[in-house]
Amino acid sequence: MKKKLIETSRKSYKLWFNSMSDQEREELSAIGIQCRADAQFFKQEILDIHSHLNNLKLKENRLLFNKFINRFLALIPKNIHSYIDRESLEADSDYRAWLINRQMFVFNYLIAKSNFDLSKGENYSHILWSPVIDSATPQQCYDFNNKIFKITDIEFQRSATEHWSKPKKGCKCSLISINNRQAEKYISL
Repeated sequence: MKKKLIETSRKSYKLWFNSMSDQEREELSAIGIQCRADAQFFKQEILDIHSHLNNLKLKENRLLFNKFINRFLALIPKNIHSYIDRESLEADSDYRAWLINRQMFVFNYLIAKSNFDLSKGENYSHILWSPVIDSATPQQCYDFNNKIFKITDIEFQRSATEHWSKPKKGCKCSLISINNRQAEKYISL
């Protein structure tokens, strides 16, 4: 599943990047921006787009910058578009980071669910909700710190849907797929 998701993202990114004119790609290359879909450590298009949005020279070219902002938005699920503040999206790297963390949370869940399905529930049956805790972490993230759920748990699905429904500045929650033995060991601590 992971390889399939990455490959789909890689193809989509190349297609979008190559849809730009030769002149636009030359301008991007001149400021250090290239499509890195073929890079060894490529994971998801949205991560690459985010890194480009931090390029100050790209911000000076409003036309190209807006193309990257629009592409970033196209990668975000439509059901949260009404909550997205475009001005914050353009100006605030932390705001964009929340949107990326949301995408990667879902990405990690899909991989964990696929591992669960492939092992018929015998191996990777749990997920660990693991926020990065720092001075900017919202209280709601603390409530999920190191909480373990079964992959099929409806409470997890409800909690994740609610947690990620609106942008929360400072939220850096992620998921880690763990096996039964790890879950039992962790629960007994």
